[in-house]
Amino acid sequence: PSARGLAQVFSPSPLVPRESGDRMAGEASTPSSSEGPAAPAQQVSTEVAGVTWCSAESRRKTAAQVAVVMPELGWSICEALLLPLLLKLNVPTTLLTVGWLVSPLLCIVLHPLLGGLSDKHGRRPFVFLLGFIASVGLCVLPLAESMLHGWQGILVVVIAFGFTDTSHDLLLTPTRAAMNDAFLDPEVSGLRCAVAGGAGKLVALLCVVAFDTDKAFFASGVVMFLATVMQFLAPSSVNGNTEVAPAAAAEEQPLTAAVARFPLGFVTMWALSFCGWLSICTISFGATSAWAERQGAQPGTPEFNVAVKVASSLLMGSTVVFIVAGSALPFLVSMFGGPERALLAAQAALSLSLMSFISAIPSALTGAVLVLLYPVAYQVVANVPFTWLENQPDFLAEQRGRMTGWLNSSLAAATAVTAISMGPVAAMFGGKLLAAFVGTAVLGGGIAASIAVQFWLLRRRVGGCARAVLNGSLLPLDGAASGAGSGSGGSRRCTGVAPRIEPAS
Repeated sequence: PSARGLAQVFSPSPLVPRESGDRMAGEASTPSSSEGPAAPAQQVSTEVAGVTWCSAESRRKTAAQVAVVMPELGWSICEALLLPLLLKLNVPTTLLTVGWLVSPLLCIVLHPLLGGLSDKHGRRPFVFLLGFIASVGLCVLPLAESMLHGWQGILVVVIAFGFTDTSHDLLLTPTRAAMNDAFLDPEVSGLRCAVAGGAGKLVALLCVVAFDTDKAFFASGVVMFLATVMQFLAPSSVNGNTEVAPAAAAEEQPLTAAVARFPLGFVTMWALSFCGWLSICTISFGATSAWAERQGAQPGTPEFNVAVKVASSLLMGSTVVFIVAGSALPFLVSMFGGPERALLAAQAALSLSLMSFISAIPSALTGAVLVLLYPVAYQVVANVPFTWLENQPDFLAEQRGRMTGWLNSSLAAATAVTAISMGPVAAMFGGKLLAAFVGTAVLGGGIAASIAVQFWLLRRRVGGCARAVLNGSLLPLDGAASGAGSGSGGSRRCTGVAPRIEPAS
């Protein structure tokens, strides 16, 4: 990450909300001539008095929150059951995570592309398509495993999971953007996303614990299908007028250099998100099997299945903490002094979670870390970067989908690294997943530590006063940047409030 990005992203100043004039995606702040007559008086009174349960806006928010459940539901069911399924099929160790390789290779490119398309055409068509693919894929997985054997079964399972996991990952961009469309306050949107994601994880793990593998996949597929159907709740119009595509206003004016820019500090935030997702992917892919490995159970044995159930029960218990942490997310971010420091603390917690799988550590302590520490760090990594993005002064709502997609590409990149390296690293150490866990802890912790050190050195170089960096120049975050205090001999005052800096033409 560049010094420019570090200086902006690590500013201790409170997050500067976007201008009130920014237009929310999918809803116009003021009616235009193309939108027809004004809304009826009854609808206006509903907006003033408060949104009712049957209003278009209320249904839109409900559908958006149900959609956010879908990615976490799909991830959780596959993370708990797919690796044991592949082990039961006797997949070679180096190919254990090949199913996860299809999704990240596609999603690195598709996340920003899909986000840009949803800016132009709306979120709902993509949620429908991806939700349908995900629900079908979840039902196909157990059928392929039970009807086919040998390499045929392995091939069908890997392909089915590749499409299913790709749809889960891609759902993250339109559903998250739709939440920020529906809720004006980024803090409220992030809070509701965190709680809804916890609900999806809880439903998936309940299926894992309550049913056998086949029934668990089918049950989660049915829930996914119902969540997709519920997107019909979202109105195709807002306040009785035809819904305006998020980027409709931008089509009338060509994008300038200022519009096309990423927010300051975006690269640093992307890197922090990447190392967090790297740790989460490793734990998610291998937690149940690594727990069984700790117990000395061999794949395909009854003891292995029992150990997987125990690990799944621990993960289900962590879901309660996951939901509570989501409810307290604004407090957690404030406690650590901002989103960037919260992400650094989350990475430290994730590295500790990975290292806790070392066999010398008591199983009770590993279980406690998995239940109490890991879900809190997960919530921070999954939600804080998007709140940070929405609060940047140079963020444009018309490009919400594209910017959300670029942030989500950090998840795809982390998944790709995990999928490529996890199996071979385990194979190098006798098939032990612990080696992959320790390696990820060192790599992710090293990236986060390097960012923290660069930030510390930058603060020392500029005298400890937070500054924004623009075009290679350090600018004090003080409204009186050109005053007497800005001289080399004056006393520089840090107000902690960043002025809105207009980029050079």
